[in-house]
Amino acid sequence: MKILVSGASGYLGHQLIAFFSNKHTVAGLSRRVISGDDNWLQINTLEKDWLIKVKEFAPDVIINTVTCYGRNNESLSTMVESNILFPLYLLEAVLPGGNVFINCGTSLPAQTNQYALTKHQFVDLAKSRLHNESINTSFINLKLEHFYGEFDADSKFTSMLIRKCLANENINLTAGVQKRDFIYLSDLLSAFEVIINHQSSFETFDEVDVGSGESVSLREFAELVRRSTGSKSVLNFGAIESRSNELMYSCADTTRLNAMGWFRKYSHEDAIAEIVRKEKQ
Repeated sequence: MKILVSGASGYLGHQLIAFFSNKHTVAGLSRRVISGDDNWLQINTLEKDWLIKVKEFAPDVIINTVTCYGRNNESLSTMVESNILFPLYLLEAVLPGGNVFINCGTSLPAQTNQYALTKHQFVDLAKSRLHNESINTSFINLKLEHFYGEFDADSKFTSMLIRKCLANENINLTAGVQKRDFIYLSDLLSAFEVIINHQSSFETFDEVDVGSGESVSLREFAELVRRSTGSKSVLNFGAIESRSNELMYSCADTTRLNAMGWFRKYSHEDAIAEIVRKEKQ
């Protein structure tokens, strides 16, 4: 199978390429050259002919991981370019079809913030594009929950918690009553594999919840990280005010994934231990 992954230099994109490149022929899209990786084809999206190269690669599966969260105060236009325009260019490049386009979307409601809004707008536009004509392409939107894993960026809540606890640093947090669904990277990658292996069971446009299927409060998760790492960090709950539009509950319905044979393998305790082990190597 030929798999194309956009966002090859991003955390999830790079992990997907490493996961699939030993089993399939893989190409990755990125704005920069990634040295040391010669077991997959690199396509630089800054080059004028990148869309032509995508068509020549003729992927069976396309996985779009390109995302701008707005965490670094990016402009709205930058978010629109990353979350709407780029994936639209990519989708139209692989039409008229005969393939599967897997979009890494979000479980957040569109009104949560500009990131969520732009991610939803792309999905709406893609749905309209596919339904306006007879196209043999399946579009699967993954409503991703909060995934975490080893060597992720410190800007991620989970990575920040683990590393500060390991360093015994005090951590300022909100009250932590909001609940989230956290899924470990290895479980997330296996979910991608199951979805690809069952691609024929999806409609022209389809959506799938992807998470652990368990919701825990941020306070519970933070306390678990502190216990699991044996940390002396002080968790200052309530030191930071919650956002006015804070989502208070999110949890994936994994019924469909379970029906395809996917089940979560890692508890949070096991996942945290695995992250600590790998980052200390």
